[in-house]
Amino acid sequence: MKLALFFLLIAVVKNFAQIPASLFESDQETLTIAAKNILEGHFSLIGAPTSVGGMFIAPFYNYFVAFWLWLFRGNPYIVAILGAVWLSLTVPAIYLLGKKIYSEFVGIFAAIISLLSINFVNFDQVPPLLFPLPLLIVILIYVLETKPAVKFKKVGLGAIIGLTLNLHFSGVFLIPILLVSGIWGSLSLLVLVSPLILFDLRHQWWNVTHALEFLSKSSTATSLWFRLDTFLVSFAVIFEAATGAGMLVKFAMGAAIVWGFLYTNRNWPKIILGLTFIFFMTYGGNLIPYYGILAWVPFILIAGCGLERIWKRGNIFKMAVIFSVIFFLIMNFKAFSARSTSRSLAKKIAALEFIKNHSVAKEMYLSINMDPAANFGFTYLTGYVGIKSTPLPVDPTYTLLAPYDWLKVKPDKSFGDFGVLLPR
Repeated sequence: MKLALFFLLIAVVKNFAQIPASLFESDQETLTIAAKNILEGHFSLIGAPTSVGGMFIAPFYNYFVAFWLWLFRGNPYIVAILGAVWLSLTVPAIYLLGKKIYSEFVGIFAAIISLLSINFVNFDQVPPLLFPLPLLIVILIYVLETKPAVKFKKVGLGAIIGLTLNLHFSGVFLIPILLVSGIWGSLSLLVLVSPLILFDLRHQWWNVTHALEFLSKSSTATSLWFRLDTFLVSFAVIFEAATGAGMLVKFAMGAAIVWGFLYTNRNWPKIILGLTFIFFMTYGGNLIPYYGILAWVPFILIAGCGLERIWKRGNIFKMAVIFSVIFFLIMNFKAFSARSTSRSLAKKIAALEFIKNHSVAKEMYLSINMDPAANFGFTYLTGYVGIKSTPLPVDPTYTLLAPYDWLKVKPDKSFGDFGVLLPR
């Protein structure tokens, strides 16, 4: 337990240190606005739209975020704070799971990989709805690999899968697991996706129809080469996303994963990993790397198994493992320390607060003139900061630019990548 607390402490330091530099862009703003709408009485049966197929996920996480948004009076940092909490809890949970179903060494190696990897989970690259998913997969593997009370196990499996479907569409990858959960698991799943079912009943089976269209997009190519190529791409995508390692460490960890996969005596981590690969291979289009997030925990656990076997082969192999871990740390720390803060939430708030404090007129107009790739977050943040812009241009007009020299206009004040042009 002391080691678990140690991993928790380091994970808290790592993840909470990212909060000041965290972004507030499309995914973060969408979740925050959805929670704000709930607080204003606009209740919804659907959650966020998926990036494929025109479907929605279930809405319960929006309601969860709404509670914390209410508690912290609309503070936009709440999304990043919740993410830091989930990710910090996941690292010691991976250690305890590895120790429980494999060994102490496997737990340690798996926790180190998840702790050091900049990509597990990257605040800047992964939508905030996905942050709880690795912890849910830890719990799922624990339930599958241990023997809790029969009813609890069956209900728990369905509940966990239902919760994943309130976070991301990739939760459908886990549906086959319901085959071992029976009627109790299916019922608990239905309860947790019941808002979506009600929505479909009222809207001509919208999600079911689009899900069938999505599944029908399987590639028509059937050659062995195509399937092998897709498998290797899927493997590489999940490997890169889960580790964020340099090439040398990727080679060492790749060997560890293959070794661990061949010698591990636990099947469920391999099954969950396999289910993700099957869906990646079946779908004919290109899936975003974080769609493989369900496979990250079993991927890392299996890598821990391989590293343990390498570690026990002698002192030379121990030195190789230690060197790889050190190099892994250096590569990821380099990526972590090089993260840009120029478009962070802090810079956006600073720019908006400057405009609010500078404006003394009863009426003012805020003109947001930006590169489309930078124009995210301001719909929510202007209201949060308290800027009341008129709907049509008036004098004085304040212009928010991004990049700060957008269209070669020199701003009067800069805040990272954002510039403010004061009224003339």
